[in-house]
Amino acid sequence: MVSKDFPYKKLIDSLKETNHSIYLILSSCKLKMFDGKNLTLSASYSFHKERVLGNKIRNIIEEVSTSLNGSQVVLHCDLNEKNPDATKLTDKNVITSNKTPLADVFNNVFGDSLEAISE
Repeated sequence: MVSKDFPYKKLIDSLKETNHSIYLILSSCKLKMFDGKNLTLSASYSFHKERVLGNKIRNIIEEVSTSLNGSQVVLHCDLNEKNPDATKLTDKNVITSNKTPLADVFNNVFGDSLEAISE
């Protein structure tokens, strides 16, 4: 049961000024249920669910939600089952590239013909 008593849009808007990444993640989620204490969101992708439920972001959302609600709010998040690609984008399958050494980047940009500068 979704309660109309929880100001989800106000939660999203209040985070826009202080934390753009949380604002964007929450904008992509939908309010699924609020029973007066438990706030359940529905995320479109595993990546968003993982972010929302990470300790740092979860604590921020719960703190702001509690402030808006006037009593303790506990955050929950699940995946939108209607999205067939929901599980494809996740932290577990994102490959990070190897970092290129700074000297290689410098040489690629400026080449080998730099002269030493002395003061």
